[in-house]
This record gives sequence, C-alpha cells and structure tokens, in this order.
Amino acid sequence: MDRTKILATIVEMGREGLGYTPADALDVIAELIAKEDLHDSAYDFNVERHLRLGATIWSLRHRLFLPGGDRSKAR
Repeated sequence: MDRTKILATIVEMGREGLGYTPADALDVIAELIAKEDLHDSAYDFNVERHLRLGATIWSLRHRLFLPGGDRSKAR
C-alpha cells in the first residue's frame, strides 16, 4: 500500500470511529514492541519508532484534558 492510500485509510477509519481508544492504542504499541526480535539489527530503530508513536498518542490525549492546551502541565 502506498503512503497516500495508507494516510487516506487512516483518516477514513478515524472518521468512522474505527480507531482504538488512546489506552488501547498504547497497549497495542506495547504488544508490537514485545514482538520485536531483540537480535534483529533494526530492533533499536523499530522500538524507538513505536515508543515515539506511543508518546504522540499520550501527548495528544493529555492535551485534550488540559485547560487551554498547556503542554507544560502534561509532563
């Protein structure tokens, strides 16, 4: 699947309410990290990308509940 199709599918699924809750999404990311092969040369790279996705979800979720969207209080 090319990048444009992937992004369009993500948007469409989000509009249809087919995404995970933030907590469930973090659980899925944890599962993906657990399935990574520690001996794979790309392990560190893949795990870091998963962790960054998790951090993005966490940040977006916490911004929704902060008055005025103040990011400094989310830490």
